[in-house]
Amino acid sequence: FPEDPEIQKETQEILYAIAVEAKDVGSWSDVFKDNGINGFSRVAIAFSANAFQQLGGCNVMSSLGPYIFENSIGLTNYQSLLVSGGLQVFYFLSSLIPWYTIDRFGRRKLFMLGSAGMGVCMMMSAILVGIGTKACGYGAVVFLHLFQTCFTLGWQSNVWAYPSELLPMKLRLRGGALAVASQWIFTFLVVEITPPMIENIGYKSYIIFATLNFLTIPIVYYTYPETSKRPLEVIDLLFADRDDERSSIWKVVKDSTNPEFIKELERQLEEQAEQLQQDDQVLAQEKAKLQHLEAV
Repeated sequence: FPEDPEIQKETQEILYAIAVEAKDVGSWSDVFKDNGINGFSRVAIAFSANAFQQLGGCNVMSSLGPYIFENSIGLTNYQSLLVSGGLQVFYFLSSLIPWYTIDRFGRRKLFMLGSAGMGVCMMMSAILVGIGTKACGYGAVVFLHLFQTCFTLGWQSNVWAYPSELLPMKLRLRGGALAVASQWIFTFLVVEITPPMIENIGYKSYIIFATLNFLTIPIVYYTYPETSKRPLEVIDLLFADRDDERSSIWKVVKDSTNPEFIKELERQLEEQAEQLQQDDQVLAQEKAKLQHLEAV
């Protein structure tokens, strides 16, 4: 299918991006610089996305399920182990949902929807655990199961795709490494502080996680650009300086959700790719002439 116009167009755009990136090889110091492409801002967003994934409380249930069910909800040890095992099966089944949603609803919507659902589930768990009756405990178990579903919908798969789409090629390796490091740092933090929280402040622990989830929503809305179904090369143009001025993250986010603006960037990318191809053809012709003259 090399003759297909769409394949040729995309090939030109990829070659253009490679040519542009090849002019400036990235280093660790570039992670903390702007470099005309909002480099540091993009790394910071990728870092924060992985942090928010863990601060929402997903590993509270994944890693500490039996402890939570026994020491917070009030189940017996046997019941806690049984329910925790069922939760992991439910978690696995819920993780099938992103197969359908991840490329249909956009990164931003899924982040915000997931955080809203997780926040509501944690708040309801706080209320039910705070009341403290056996029936309310069972209700809290239900909401913690729903919490896992909301997590898979918004933050499970989404957060792995987002940094790779967001980061420029020159920072993708190092920026991605920092993003993953962020995830494990905050995983360690959450898993370490949750048992003392449950022991000392009880149901209020859930309020903390609910608050963090609700706070994530405006942060995503105002600072996370949409990357779903956008060519990686277009994302670079979206963040690039305009009229020799750095674009604010608010403007980048707004433009990323504007279909007309994205179409204009795609048109610019196509023009630049075609120009690069023409320049390469001229260079090849001149090189051929020079070789011919040398042979003569």
